[in-house]
Amino acid sequence: MRKLKASEQYIICGGQSTDTYPDITLPDITVIAPEPDPGDFPDGPSPTDPDGGNGEPEHEPNPLCVNPSRNVDHAFISTSEGQQRLNGYWPGGASSGVTVATGIDLGGRTEQSMANFGWPVDLISQLLPYTGRTGQEANNFLSANPLTVSQANADLMDSSVLSNVMSQVATNFDNAATFANFDQLPSGTQTAIVDLAYQYGTNLAVATPNFWVQITTGNWQAALNNLNNFGDAYHERRAREATLLQNDINTHRMPSDADPC
Repeated sequence: MRKLKASEQYIICGGQSTDTYPDITLPDITVIAPEPDPGDFPDGPSPTDPDGGNGEPEHEPNPLCVNPSRNVDHAFISTSEGQQRLNGYWPGGASSGVTVATGIDLGGRTEQSMANFGWPVDLISQLLPYTGRTGQEANNFLSANPLTVSQANADLMDSSVLSNVMSQVATNFDNAATFANFDQLPSGTQTAIVDLAYQYGTNLAVATPNFWVQITTGNWQAALNNLNNFGDAYHERRAREATLLQNDINTHRMPSDADPC
């Protein structure tokens, strides 16, 4: 900075010009701004803390949570069930009944349950004699009374049954889980759960209690280990379900109790 002459200083102070005063150098002055008072910014983050009040970045929303959808792979389940069949068959086993379309077992059906699916009266009349029969009785009856349904009726049966299974599984999941809704799970995980329910029934809390607890608490690694070591007679089917879940774990941020939606 330039030195002020004494005369300049004197003039600044209101005096007459003079050269009789020695020149002096004014010191540098540093102005320190006060720290901002948080109370000055009541409706948002302060200028020194743009990310929020705790100085940490805001939690990035999970895309699965933001854009929920029901996305079950119907073709996967059809493959699990041996594809759609228009001719009735008996898959074997004491608890199995005559089966048709995509794995639809008639052994446990009733006239009312079929009507609840919205099936037409003529289809119900055709299927009714096969209901209530399981095991060898079902096989013997089918041998004496072959069953064939039309393509349109098979499609109707498949659509209504799968829709019902998905709806019940989703409702049960939503009632049990607190971290996410069923529709906030990735597609592969939805499909794996519904595929299991299509075979074991929609009340997985009773049919597969350990697996149910694992998925409704978001313990996905434990659920994966369970599928890989399920211990039933359908290892290949469980392995396919496990592959779906593993792929989702690898590629998605899976909702859980620790990271809820």
